[in-house]
This record gives sequence, C-alpha cells and structure tokens, in this order.
Amino acid sequence: AHFLEFSGGAVEVMLRYVYAGTVDDSVFEGDQGRGICVEVLELAHQVDIPYLFEYAQQWLANAQELEDLGEMLDIAALHEAKILESACLVLIGAHRDTPEVQALWPNLSEQHREAIMLR
Repeated sequence: AHFLEFSGGAVEVMLRYVYAGTVDDSVFEGDQGRGICVEVLELAHQVDIPYLFEYAQQWLANAQELEDLGEMLDIAALHEAKILESACLVLIGAHRDTPEVQALWPNLSEQHREAIMLR
C-alpha cells in the first residue's frame, strides 16, 4: 500500500493500532469521519491487519444511514468485507418498505436479493 493515497487520519489510526494496540476512532466522527473510516478499512485490507479491518467494518455498519446502503455494499464487495455486507443486508431487509430501499432494490444483485428474502 502506498500511504500517500490515504488521509493522515487513516494512516494515524493504522499506525497507532500497529504500534500501541489501540484504535482511536474519534477521527471517525464529524463530517469527514465516515470517509476516514472507509480509508482505514481499505488500508487494513491492503496491508492485512484483520482486527482493524473488522473494527472498521463494524463501525461503518453501526453508523450507516439508509441512503448510504448502496455505497456501503459496493465498498463491502470491493474489499471482501463480509461483516459490512451482512450488516447492510440486515438493514435492507428491516427497511424493505422505505423509499431508500425501494430505490436501491433494482440495483441489488440476485444473490443479495435472495439473501435478504431468506432472512
């Protein structure tokens, strides 16, 4: 991974975890927070830091809004983020009748639709 591709906040979270064993997720709050968390997920996936990869998935899963589900599913697919993918599918299933999910439904893969219907 080329660290210059990522924000300073994302690199700092990774380095703090590698060297101190802690995750400072305060940078995930605020306007830029979700984007930084996505970068941490990408970075942890690229450099193979499983705990940080899972942590970022959980944080994103817990913080997502209905209008973000399509983007989050794309991110999950791109990075093989199964925790995030599963959380998105649960949220879609729970809010199937909302306008946000109705708009997203035609863009879901057949596999995702089947998984939602089986829940």
